Amino acid sequence: AEAKKLTVDEALGSRKNHDAKELALNRRLLTDISRQQVRPLAVASVDAAQCYDSIAHLPGSLACQRLGAPPLFMSCMLLCIQLMKFHLRTAYGDSATFFSSQPGTIPMQGICQGNGGGPSFFYALSVVLVILLHHKGHGAKYRSALSHELTVVAGLLFVDDTDLLSNSTSPDTAPAEVVAALQASVKTWQDGLRVTGGALKPEKCSWGLLAYWFKDGCKQIHTPRSFHASISLSNVDGSQIPIRRVPASEGITVVGVVQALNGKMKPQVDALTEKAEKWATNIRNGWMNRRLAWTGLKTMIWPSLAYPLHACSISYNQGDAIVTKLYQALLPELGCQKRFPRLWRYAPTMYQGL
Repeated sequence: AEAKKLTVDEALGSRKNHDAKELALNRRLLTDISRQQVRPLAVASVDAAQCYDSIAHLPGSLACQRLGAPPLFMSCMLLCIQLMKFHLRTAYGDSATFFSSQPGTIPMQGICQGNGGGPSFFYALSVVLVILLHHKGHGAKYRSALSHELTVVAGLLFVDDTDLLSNSTSPDTAPAEVVAALQASVKTWQDGLRVTGGALKPEKCSWGLLAYWFKDGCKQIHTPRSFHASISLSNVDGSQIPIRRVPASEGITVVGVVQALNGKMKPQVDALTEKAEKWATNIRNGWMNRRLAWTGLKTMIWPSLAYPLHACSISYNQGDAIVTKLYQALLPELGCQKRFPRLWRYAPTMYQGL
């Protein structure tokens, strides 16, 4: 499907050589461009409710067949799900009666948690929804400074984590126009998701805005008080439900990385510091042998702290402050001197580093 260009670049989940960290990095780069060009950017983080369990079989099957899945294979997998029988297992044995789809009613839908084909099934649907956004003209538009090639980014997707985008291509575009374009994009995404059997959870959705004004020639970022705007979702009865607006200075967690639209690292530093200090507290209150301490450092502690660093610009002093208490508790457990030089802690083992 990728060789025939049937996929989209925005959807990163369930694809080889792609991971969630790319979404965080792309999001960071797009906000950097907005601040450099001083042009508004609006981002809506919309989360699908029970994405695997709410997929309707008909649109899902058509989306998979569009990417080359054989119809016979789709029928085999989906009929098994529709005709499943659920027995209740107790200490006295399995129930004689069972729950299943009833004749004359819509059979059970969804792709089931734990299904090996589930991620690819949902990815096929996501591709169609992104194509719908492109067809409607939604997304952030960027023109290359060298080739003048226009790139349209409809959103950033990793499985059910979706960020929809809208930006200004001209310095004369008002922030209200960018917000209105984002509202249209959110409505299109919600309507498309509803057709496939899915829905958005308003309490898990949020949006943010990078819009600028100048004071004494210095760039300032609008706050919800200085520029009022809202984004809403459609309820089943047609009413509108506003979703939470996140100030540009406040960080939100996107695929495990805490990011603020204004580019400040304080929210991410605070999150990493809290995580490191929690590790330190558990180490002090517990006990583990030296071998286990080394295994934990290499396979759990350090990978969990290093995961978001690719999308961060943390200073040396900030990085040192994050792990100060952690190493005070961890170094003795590793069999190292408590004041082991900082320069050597991160050096390769061939140079006597950790």
